[in-house]
Amino acid sequence: MNILRVHRWDPVRAEWIRSRPELDGRALQPSNHLEHQPDLVDVFPHTDRIVDLASVDLTPSPDEANPIFVEVTQPWPPNEANVLDAAMWRLELLVCGDNIKPERSFFSLSLDGSWPQADSAGIWDHFAVQGPFHDSSASPNHSRER
Repeated sequence: MNILRVHRWDPVRAEWIRSRPELDGRALQPSNHLEHQPDLVDVFPHTDRIVDLASVDLTPSPDEANPIFVEVTQPWPPNEANVLDAAMWRLELLVCGDNIKPERSFFSLSLDGSWPQADSAGIWDHFAVQGPFHDSSASPNHSRER
């Protein structure tokens, strides 16, 4: 699974703005991968392969809102392009493989900057992952629907 493009929602202009081109073409980190072969993923027929999309550091930052980390494969970009500030983001992803039809989909990630106790269920009121969407025009209002 690769990132095709990243966009950030601009609430003033009410549109998605292209951002973070350093992440174009980067693979998402497979869960349970082999450290010595980080890009090799062997998926058995009729099974699911889990990839890590994003995470948030559970240690509250006293100075600023905690960022969203897009879990791309190592090495991470030197300019930390995979570290997204608190906002609404859209990731355009490509799922492809040797024996599957390529599929493009969109996910939205949002973090409002508020941070309750890390071990409380309230975190999901502040950090949301929505998708997949197969239409790139989904607005934040649409992507926040449950």
